[in-house]
Amino acid sequence: FEIKNYDIGDLFHKSLEYFFKNLNKKFRDFSDEELVKGIDDAMSIAFSDLEKFETLDNKESDFFGINELEFLKNRLKTILETTIKIIRQDAKISELKNFKTEESFNYVINNNENITGRIDRIDTLIDNNNLYIKVIDYKSSNKVIKISDIESGVNIQLMLYLDYLIDNIKDKYEIKNVDNIIPCGAYYLSIESAPITVDLYKDFNNRKNLIYENKNFSGIFNSEEDAYKKIFSENSSLGKSKIVIEDEKLKGVAEGVIIDTGEISNYRNIVKNKIRETINEIRSGNIKIKPYNDKICRYCQFADMCKKDFSIDDSDDKE
Repeated sequence: FEIKNYDIGDLFHKSLEYFFKNLNKKFRDFSDEELVKGIDDAMSIAFSDLEKFETLDNKESDFFGINELEFLKNRLKTILETTIKIIRQDAKISELKNFKTEESFNYVINNNENITGRIDRIDTLIDNNNLYIKVIDYKSSNKVIKISDIESGVNIQLMLYLDYLIDNIKDKYEIKNVDNIIPCGAYYLSIESAPITVDLYKDFNNRKNLIYENKNFSGIFNSEEDAYKKIFSENSSLGKSKIVIEDEKLKGVAEGVIIDTGEISNYRNIVKNKIRETINEIRSGNIKIKPYNDKICRYCQFADMCKKDFSIDDSDDKE
């Protein structure tokens, strides 16, 4: 059994899901000690759920004489601790509260085609018969989104999430007394920490020095004051191409695609049309293996199936 990057991803998302399911008080009030205890409990459940990890026994592997399973657990624990501290920091400045975590969805397109997926985190607030929503997606590295990415169909993930929620959240979750749904934003939380080296493994308590404090957000943000102040506090303001956050708990910027509610609606339609075009291409038999960027295939679990030869220049149109 070989550990793949997507195995780490499965464990990460499972652990995060169990962590938030088992909360017994307001997350923003958690002490660091309670946070670590919650992570340990969540990881224990996640590892027991994924049976294939039982094949990793407790013998020392050839990896510098280090036990492979313990190394994996320490690596994951560092990532989770970093992630949850950043989420806690984000929660302290936002009026919106966590509504759903690791939420699966099934979006019907063209009446008979379904898009399925999972949203890492959905936060909501009901105020004056308005339902404010925001979506958070966790990334292990900095990811930037541009308006051209949405228009070209290169990056439609966040806009698709917003579109699905705006269309379905009231009925799916039976939310009452809401006249308007206002999308505040959909953005990436970058989870960065130093790599887990052999030296760090041997002195794992040093991980506390590696926690990264997120101060920049990249994604889609509503430029209307009522919306962005709901997620970035009253002490935030709209700049030329970014939202400036000046709060005692956080100072930073939000940038990427900053547009108003009407423009968000327009881009929702653009994304739907891009999806329909792609579906029609697949149905017509156009399934040529030609990724727009080789980097997106780096961690793909289906790479062995497509057998794309990346030593050949894409411009030659050869596989």
